[in-house]
Amino acid sequence: MDRNLFHQAIEHFYNDTQSCPSEVKWTLVSQSRYKYLTRCTFHRMENSNVSDQTQGDELLQVSDPATANVERVHMIKLEHHIVYSPGYQVPVLYFNGYDAEGTALSLDDLYRWVVSKEMQDSLKHSNTLSAQGSISQEEHPVLGLPFYYIHPCETQSMMRSIAGSHGEINISNYIKTWLSFIGPAAQCTLSHQLFLQ
Repeated sequence: MDRNLFHQAIEHFYNDTQSCPSEVKWTLVSQSRYKYLTRCTFHRMENSNVSDQTQGDELLQVSDPATANVERVHMIKLEHHIVYSPGYQVPVLYFNGYDAEGTALSLDDLYRWVVSKEMQDSLKHSNTLSAQGSISQEEHPVLGLPFYYIHPCETQSMMRSIAGSHGEINISNYIKTWLSFIGPAAQCTLSHQLFLQ
């Protein structure tokens, strides 16, 4: 996938998410010759599991911080970006998490509060990279800020396997297909309604 195809793919995905009422809205960002997608979600974390997900001002309706059991409930803001990797020629999911005070989550915090228990072993303890890759941190290729990301080394082979005998995935479905496999590792899930359009 070259950069132009990536731009077409994220524009298709962006349009699909805008027309799906149950999908969290993404923002399409254009900076000089780079385009990428971004979204922010808020999660009420309880015992390392997501118990509620909200967007924007709805956060205040979820929980009154004064009455929350601080030991059991944490509010987490997750920021996800879908960015092109020229080296691997695939999309990459960059993300950061922040606590209620705006402090960036450490890698250990991400594994405790964001990464599902089902995916932790393959992402954290495996000697070989899984189809979901592994979590690393590097400079965001457009913003120049530290972000975590799902390593894209196996993305091309995963997408070829998904395409099977069809050869390749239609560009209009590429991002949502890719993200349905990669996204859950970083709590970047998609509404099932997005696939019924």
